[in-house]
Amino acid sequence: MIVHPLASPSLTSTVPVICMPGPDGDGQAMLDRVLPYAKRLLAFPALLVCPDMSSVEKPKVWAQTLAEAARTYNLAERALVFGYNHGADMACRFTLEYPSDVQACAALSAQNWFEPTTTNLAALCEVPWMIGCGDQDAEFLIRDARAFQIGLAEQGCQVDLLDWEGGHDDLPEHALENVMHFFNDTQSQQRLAA
Repeated sequence: MIVHPLASPSLTSTVPVICMPGPDGDGQAMLDRVLPYAKRLLAFPALLVCPDMSSVEKPKVWAQTLAEAARTYNLAERALVFGYNHGADMACRFTLEYPSDVQACAALSAQNWFEPTTTNLAALCEVPWMIGCGDQDAEFLIRDARAFQIGLAEQGCQVDLLDWEGGHDDLPEHALENVMHFFNDTQSQQRLAA
């Protein structure tokens, strides 16, 4: 797991931003992709966390890495979760399974959209979502993304839909910028509610 702080340790809460890797499972590649946008656009102290799916002992390693980070940074209780392509599948599954640990989820060009069900509907309804796909993605993926959006909305979730010209092989700069703005908006709403 790759961990990269965007702020020095301080008394203020640092928000974990979990960035799920693509089909290659390379956490470093995901960090390299997201880091310039996060540095430039995130308006709150963040800790980028990019799981490395190539590790056989990944759950144990992830837990150790997060425990070490928690000793150094005053981590917020809930994380922001982002995934693109196969990473979007993981982001959705993680959020549906652990909604009380997620502040917001952005999932773009998932390769498998599925029924948005959870055992904790009350917590899920508190999670804002951004889902999206390119207009050149496979027709069934576009249809399934819209069905996923409708399913979340029917559960009572706030859902933004993002689309762009191109497909899952070509995530444009403005899509990553929109994810960072979505996370900023979520943080602002969280502070106002507190």
